[in-house]
Amino acid sequence: MSGFRALRLAPTLALSFCAAALLSGCGGGGGSSASLPVGSGSVSTTPNGQVASYTFNMPSAGTMAVQFGTDTTYGRSTWKVASPTGGGLTTILVAGMLGNTTYHMRANITLADGTTSNDTDHVFTTTQSLPANQLPPTVQVSTAPGRTPQPGVELLTDLDRGALIYDLQGNLLWGFPANLYTGNDQIQPVKLMPNGHILIQAGASSSYALTGDPTIPAGTLIADLEVDYANNVINQLDLATLQTQFNAFGYKNDQGVTPILQDMHHEVTINPNTGHWLIMANTLETKTVTGYTTPVTVLGDIVIDVDPSNGFAVDWVWNEFDHLDVNRHPYMFPDWTHSNAIVYSADDRNILVSSRHQSWVMKVAYQDGQGNGDLVWRLGYQGDFELEGGTAPQDWQYAQHEPSFTTTNTTGTFGLILMDNGDSRIFPSGYQCGTGSNLPCLYSRAPIFTINESSMTATLSNPAISPIYNSFGGNAEVLANGDVEGDYCGGPTGSTILETTQGTDPQQVWSMATPGTNMYRGHRLPSMYPGVQW
Repeated sequence: MSGFRALRLAPTLALSFCAAALLSGCGGGGGSSASLPVGSGSVSTTPNGQVASYTFNMPSAGTMAVQFGTDTTYGRSTWKVASPTGGGLTTILVAGMLGNTTYHMRANITLADGTTSNDTDHVFTTTQSLPANQLPPTVQVSTAPGRTPQPGVELLTDLDRGALIYDLQGNLLWGFPANLYTGNDQIQPVKLMPNGHILIQAGASSSYALTGDPTIPAGTLIADLEVDYANNVINQLDLATLQTQFNAFGYKNDQGVTPILQDMHHEVTINPNTGHWLIMANTLETKTVTGYTTPVTVLGDIVIDVDPSNGFAVDWVWNEFDHLDVNRHPYMFPDWTHSNAIVYSADDRNILVSSRHQSWVMKVAYQDGQGNGDLVWRLGYQGDFELEGGTAPQDWQYAQHEPSFTTTNTTGTFGLILMDNGDSRIFPSGYQCGTGSNLPCLYSRAPIFTINESSMTATLSNPAISPIYNSFGGNAEVLANGDVEGDYCGGPTGSTILETTQGTDPQQVWSMATPGTNMYRGHRLPSMYPGVQW
């Protein structure tokens, strides 16, 4: 759907806030004489059929939120947004509604002096965010008897269809249409930004440069997109622009040249201190490698810090070829590192980088773009920590995806959870995996490691094996209620997201399965608005 359709509005009523008390009470303004044009709000459609645009003419400076629901008890609210200086037209995109459903909504107004009131009720009927052929073919949701999942919504990164948000009953609340891309694109990842927009990484398969012609197919969109809920593109950084800014930065690799970037893939992370974007890209280098008789074309990853407020100028570069030994290549070489996540550590302003093909999570000296890029430590088999509470080597993570912190602190002694896919898992010499009572050769799980950076120990908890082997993709996180959510993306029939209790005998609380569809990541958000719990 395109364009905007203004709904018929009630006549404008110019009321003082104290007169407006007949509607909602006169809050703490002590009889403010500011005039509120109650009824002057307007609701319009947007290019996304499940999102409304609500505009109100604020009489003076203040904030506005919108309540909405299927009747006039409303039940849900957006976040608050500030008016322009001195007041004026203030707009909120109202998202979180079911498709093909009639809703009631009204603005809640709070002026700077503390006085409050409500707009009159407006009626809005949604259509659909996405055409039927772009929806996952099946979404199966289940809550275990007697269990209560962590409230919120599920933000999904659909590899082939785009960005999706569902409620916990399996109803689509919002989608960003995949028809903006060609069939060559993969979507990984999708994130809610602090400003309420959605950040989307689109690109070709990260190993494309090794699978044949290194030229990305014509029409493939390789870009990071900042979009709003109405599907408007607010900001876009494509590969060509990134290469131009990368060249201007002046970085040279260990061969004395500026690398040619092949792809933007798997991750884009926002630095909450600077607002910069940390982007995962990759490049090819020809290397002499132990065990190979001729030089090898190797694919490795580069983390690039860009400033979106300054034309995406590059401010910092971390090239894995500069810091890792190419002779260590335990899995799927020459796709050497296949890094898939960047996690910001707030306490020391460093980053964690997850390398699937090294089976390492690495802390990198980033320091908000002032760090030298040295490896602070490596978590995993042949890394820097001693494993406690488990048996090495099999209880390390292998071919993992997206770690996340489980504690408010991110240095010293802290918790880290991740999706342990389990590909290429290493067992002790002579151990016959999958025989008798021995562990299976392939299994996945969402282990929690308590990291002690002083003693350099990693203590394993939540060690239980998942009933689903997840060959690729996914993520894991600890929810606000203490449950663990794991996205088993690459399951045998598609993706399954599980919310379970913690411990050696975890109990299932909630699940969402999408047979035939791979959800690269699944994250439980409190709502579709930062700082708001539904």
